[in-house]
Parts: sequence; C-alpha cells; structure tokens
Amino acid sequence: MSQGPQLAVPQETPPTPLRTARRRASSRRRDAAQGRPRVSRRDVPEGEYVGGWLCPTKVDLVRLVDMSPAVRRARLFAGAFCGIGVLVMVPWIGWWPLAVFGLAPVPLLGLDRLLRHAERPERLIAGSLCLHATLILVGTGLSGGLHSPLLPWVAIPVLTAAARFRLPVFLVGALLATVGLVVVAVVGSPHVLEHNPTSLIGVIVVLGALVVAQQPVLNAELRWRRDAVLDPLTGLLNRQGLQGRFREVAEQARLTDAPVSLVMCDLDGFKGLNDEYGHACGDAVLKDVAYVLRKELRSFELLYRVGGEELLLVLPGAGLRPGCDVAEHVRASIEGSKPAGLPVTVSVGVSSALGDEIEFGPMFEAADRALYEAKRGGRNCVAYVPTLSSDRPLLAAEVTPLGV
Repeated sequence: MSQGPQLAVPQETPPTPLRTARRRASSRRRDAAQGRPRVSRRDVPEGEYVGGWLCPTKVDLVRLVDMSPAVRRARLFAGAFCGIGVLVMVPWIGWWPLAVFGLAPVPLLGLDRLLRHAERPERLIAGSLCLHATLILVGTGLSGGLHSPLLPWVAIPVLTAAARFRLPVFLVGALLATVGLVVVAVVGSPHVLEHNPTSLIGVIVVLGALVVAQQPVLNAELRWRRDAVLDPLTGLLNRQGLQGRFREVAEQARLTDAPVSLVMCDLDGFKGLNDEYGHACGDAVLKDVAYVLRKELRSFELLYRVGGEELLLVLPGAGLRPGCDVAEHVRASIEGSKPAGLPVTVSVGVSSALGDEIEFGPMFEAADRALYEAKRGGRNCVAYVPTLSSDRPLLAAEVTPLGV
C-alpha cells in the first residue's frame, strides 16, 4: 500500500516560551491579514500562552470567558433588583440616582456579544466592573454620601471581581473602591465623615472580609479547571475544553458560509510500544508528537488530546480536500520526526461539513469511522468520509477526495 510522500521534520531544540509566543503572535497577524479564521488565545498551548496581569494563565482566561454566558441571567437579575430598589427609594433619595443607574443595563446587555470577538476579553470584563462601581459610587454621592442607603451596594461589583479574578486584581479593585468611598464621603457628607465615620468603616470591613472569604473558593476552582480542562502531559486542551470552542467555530463558519473539518489521529500500536519500552517512553512519544504538531500547524488550526493516544484537529475554513491534505501532512510529519527516537506512525480519519451540518457529534463519529478504515487499510495512512452519513470511508491514497 502506498504510504504517501514523506516529510522529514529535523530534530531541533524546542524554542523558548518567549520566542514561541512571538512567533504565534506574528502568525496570528498574518492569518488576520489573509482573511483566515481568527485564532483565540484560549487555543494556544499553556506553555505558549502570553497572559497579563488580569489573566496570568490560560486557565484564568478560559474560566473568565466561560463564566460570562453562564452568569448572564444572574447579572441581569442583580441589575434588575438594583433598579427596582432605586425606583422604590425615589421618594426618599430623589430621581438623580435613578437617572445614573439607568446607564447600568447598557454594558450588561452588550457584554456577551463583545466578548465573542474580543482579543482581550478580560479587559472588557474589568472595564464593565469598573463602570458599575463608578455608577454606584456616583449614585451614593447624589443620595447622601455616608447617609445613602446605596452605600453597601459598593460591595456588589467588588464581590463580582472577587469571583472572577485572582487576589492581586481583587485587592486593587477593593482598594480603588475604598478610595472611591472616601471621595464620596468627603464630597457628599464631609461633616458626617469627620464626626462619625462608622458607616464608612463598616463597608471597608465588608470589602476586606470578601478578600478572605472568596479567594480560597476561586483558587480551588482554578485548580479543578486546570486538572479538568488541560492535559497535564502535553499541555493541550482536552475534551472539556473542546465542546465550547467548537460551538464558537461552528457559529463563525455558518455566518461566513465556510466549511469545518475534523482530523482524528491515533498513534499506531501505542499499547505495544508501552509494553515494550515502558510508560515513561510512551509519555515521551506523546509529548514529542504534540510538539511536532504544534510546530507544523498554522495558528488557526486547533489541536486537542481527546484520548490516551488520540489527538483531534479542528480546521476552521477547511473543506474535505484541504482537510485530507492537512491529515497527510500530519501523518508524514509524525513518521518523519521519530518521536522519542522511535519509528512511530499514525492513522488518520477526516470528516468535513458545511452550514447546518456543522455539528460536533456527527462530525466526530464520521471522523472516527474514517479512522478505523485507515486502521483496517494497513495503518500509517489517511481515510475520509465523502459525506457525514456515508458508511463507506475511503482511503485518501487511492481515491482523490471530492468536496469543498
């Protein structure tokens, strides 16, 4: 059976994280200039992620973005409760605070839509929290300063920040809220601040208590997410990180009338390799394979580990023929690289869909059927399904793929 063209991948020293990050950033700029699908920072490997003060690790970023649609209803209800509360208190505090709080729903309603296309979503979320804290402080100043019934509400955005960001960010937010409270007290009720500052002290104590109470919960969730979403061996996202991201890819593809392909890879004879050379050697093979593929693939081609020796490529914008080309490149790259110094090969299955057919379940099952055809065809080859409903996968080396 024909093995297809071989692409030798020379052994080289893995690049430093900084060099790799710069290369990835340059690749993303080239992709954007050429109109290719935009790659999300959530899809780069952990070692190549370039974070910042707000989201220092990829787990922080994934958690932050995933939380937004999940808590959207809670945000809207909380905003509604605040609005109703201000409306009920109008006879006592006047109309000005209601006018100020009327601006609050605008960022709440538009935040999720902006997050889908933002390169730095953490900045949008932090900006939204700062805006709401400012509105509450202004409303507090207009309704009596330290005498205002809105004074305890300052804790709402601070508590939200504590649930989303790590301790350094939260501490800065709590400090800024405290400064804002002092300013409000000086402007709105200077004599009360001088003679009886207990209301201000009480709110500051609440903010400090939030630091103590919320951060252990956040840290525990981040540890859970790191274990659940990231594959600790290869640094790739696993199935937990795949489903949500594929929904975004599918939505973008439907809007642009572009295809999506899945490329399912399975290392040949991996169990025998573990039995003969040991599990430590098997782990080294997987790490080398992941490194080779990250190096060879373009920035918008998404790589996941979905099983013991199974890897999945999501190819936005690629139809069946390009998907088979990428699959053959993957097959040849792994064979030529000799992971961990061993003659390792891979069998590959490809599926592709367009429009409403872009659904993860059917596409994954079709790619899996094609993978088993590649195994039956002798291994170290590529197979594909002409359509998602096809029960007869074909070997790419024998038949020219048809389709987009």
